[in-house]
Amino acid sequence: MKRMSKVGVAAAIAAAVILGLTFVRTSHDGRGAAWAIEQTVAALEGVHSVYMAGLNFDIDQTAPGMSQGHVKPRVVELWARPDEDREHVRDGLLVISGIDGTRIIMLQRDDTYYTYHSGQNTVHIVHDLPPERRMFDPWPGPNYFRKFKEFAGEWQEFYRRDEITGRDCVFVKASSATTSMDSRSWWFQFDLETKLPLAAKQWENRNHEGVPSMVSERLVYNLELADDLFEFETPEDAKVIDTRQAERKND
Repeated sequence: MKRMSKVGVAAAIAAAVILGLTFVRTSHDGRGAAWAIEQTVAALEGVHSVYMAGLNFDIDQTAPGMSQGHVKPRVVELWARPDEDREHVRDGLLVISGIDGTRIIMLQRDDTYYTYHSGQNTVHIVHDLPPERRMFDPWPGPNYFRKFKEFAGEWQEFYRRDEITGRDCVFVKASSATTSMDSRSWWFQFDLETKLPLAAKQWENRNHEGVPSMVSERLVYNLELADDLFEFETPEDAKVIDTRQAERKND
């Protein structure tokens, strides 16, 4: 396996995830400066790569008090570059490292998708995967905002300086509009100068309760990512499950 890295939401730039809605508030400094999510959408048009570092947590959804019952934190890193239409990820690398030493590596190069699970020593390869079926797509293009617009419910903005960087930021708390099983809530930090997302959190409930299921602690934009970062080498002795080979056997 060549050196591994990841691309970010973003999940996620999951941060960009939420919203094509217009929410404008006067800034905290009284100078009349304001921020709207459309400014973030426009700023992301100039982004050609993203790196994200963060954590996610396994949750026992059936356990009492499950919002506090997160176990097995996993370190997540993500690197990504967009396709020509800037709607989806073209090249992406996601690495999830567990406290037990296991690693899950998901790598997408054009329309081929690789998944390696070190605990199982197994590689899955899927070919000719159309954008709408890609297994992870952290690129925060316009479609992300269109898709999540319908989930926007409660929305609160707080303007203040980031205590670590000293930069002026807007902090957003939002939740899905429904009380269905898909109910979630989010917290975002946007830089007021660049308009870009800096950090994000996601909860599996509408009330920001308990430990988040996902935390994007660091988002970095426009790094120069070498092509070989997105090359995949099958680990020695790994079991390979290739969908194209399986299809040929079935013909």
